[in-house]
Amino acid sequence: MDTEISNGMNKFFLISIIAAGIAAFFVFQKPAFSGSEADCGDCPAKIELSKDNDFETEDVTFNLKSRHGYNIRVRSVRPRFSKYPEKRFPTVLRIAGGWGTSTFLLNNRLTKKAASDGLIIAAFDTEPKLKEKTGSRIRDYNGFKDQDDAATVLASILNHPNVDPDMVGVWSHSNGITLASGVLGREKYKEIGEKIIFLLDDEGPHCPKDLIDAPDIKPHTRDIKSIWRNKVINAKVGAGMDYRTTDEFFSERCAVNFIGNFKGAYQRVQAKNDHELAYYYGHAAAMINTAVNGKAKWTRLNRQPKDRIYKSAELPDGIDMESVLDVEKIRGPNDRRIWDLLFSLFHELQK
Repeated sequence: MDTEISNGMNKFFLISIIAAGIAAFFVFQKPAFSGSEADCGDCPAKIELSKDNDFETEDVTFNLKSRHGYNIRVRSVRPRFSKYPEKRFPTVLRIAGGWGTSTFLLNNRLTKKAASDGLIIAAFDTEPKLKEKTGSRIRDYNGFKDQDDAATVLASILNHPNVDPDMVGVWSHSNGITLASGVLGREKYKEIGEKIIFLLDDEGPHCPKDLIDAPDIKPHTRDIKSIWRNKVINAKVGAGMDYRTTDEFFSERCAVNFIGNFKGAYQRVQAKNDHELAYYYGHAAAMINTAVNGKAKWTRLNRQPKDRIYKSAELPDGIDMESVLDVEKIRGPNDRRIWDLLFSLFHELQK
């Protein structure tokens, strides 16, 4: 009898040890984050991002569980955690343009070099984005469901013992701002949004609906307006669909609706020749002006002075944006100049 009890206890402890090991391995998967962890007395040393650093790196992919039932695939290029358990690193979550995947953004040497410099670079894809084509009703197209998934990823990042929770930012490209602004500016995720120190917005639209409906705006991408109408909107809007009207659909996907509530620094990147909208700047002015008049710590266009108001239909006395733009065109979402600006942001906001 005693032997059976002893064997049973041994099995119990073995299972407990294995479970603890699995939990440690998937520590990014913690669904909640704790503010007290940032204030602990024995926390690992916080690392200042520097191009003189030379950390050994790793490229790790793992799954989190979406509250909507599917898997979220998270990829993280970072200093090797097992080699630097006593360190806490600044972190950026990247969100790609369009409506699709983001982890491909990490497939470049600048990402690996940044990890060697002491930065954690993360991105995520969801099963619907990986498996379903544009036009599928199952896809969410950066609405509240996709924003829920971004919140899950950000919460797990903020709770990770190798992450400096005071140095976490979000970097979005193009239409990725519709996802980023929503998760950082909605009241539902206020506790997460208040922990994010900056939003780096690379030429994102203020509201796709306004751009689709404007006949004078001529996008670079052929048929992008018809793709929005005939694939995305038709898949989600109408009788028996997820949304009754296009206004209801876009209420979740207009970044300008949420950016005014974001309390971190809002950094806008804008070139003279926009990657999609050519020489149109109404989207940039709308985002910047709303952030300036909102709750942002500060707002800036490129490397211009902070908190300026730019000319728009609503604010005709603002600064003419074209006159201050000194970049002709952004060369894709991994343009070195944006990486340099990212590093500058971290240095500027280092506590």
